[in-house]
Amino acid sequence: MLNDIINDIWNNYRGRLLCSLFGLFIGIVVLWLGFFQALFLMICIGFGFFIGNKLDKKEDLLEIINPVITPLNDELIVCTEGCLSVPDFFEEVQRHRKITLKYQDRFGKEKELEAEDFLAVAIQHENDHLDGHLFIEKLPFSKREKFSKEFKKQRKSKKANEKI
Repeated sequence: MLNDIINDIWNNYRGRLLCSLFGLFIGIVVLWLGFFQALFLMICIGFGFFIGNKLDKKEDLLEIINPVITPLNDELIVCTEGCLSVPDFFEEVQRHRKITLKYQDRFGKEKELEAEDFLAVAIQHENDHLDGHLFIEKLPFSKREKFSKEFKKQRKSKKANEKI
């Protein structure tokens, strides 16, 4: 069943995978009611993507089920993040620079991956979604206030345009 779900996600959403960081790593979080798995999918795109490669190579797909993240040290990295959950808002966020990711693949096989820099950031970003969190929660109060004002302004503008 899980195999079918992952194939369905790949076939239907590969062109629209949701959260992106600099266009290098793109992920989608899937929360399925009735399943005990926490699942996210990530495409690992190299710089070849920018010179004409298509986003359709399934071998570039990381299928991460029931992830457990462990920082490898206290070193942090600052990265600009954005997400379709909070459209048109990008801000610098601090995350662990190096992590170990333990997870299962679609067949239940235990896997482990060491990640650093942007891949580590992307994995942490997607995992936050599984825990019900957005990157804006990691921002200092003043930047969250900035987001709140911009978001309210966008919503007001969108509502006004819908009435026209």
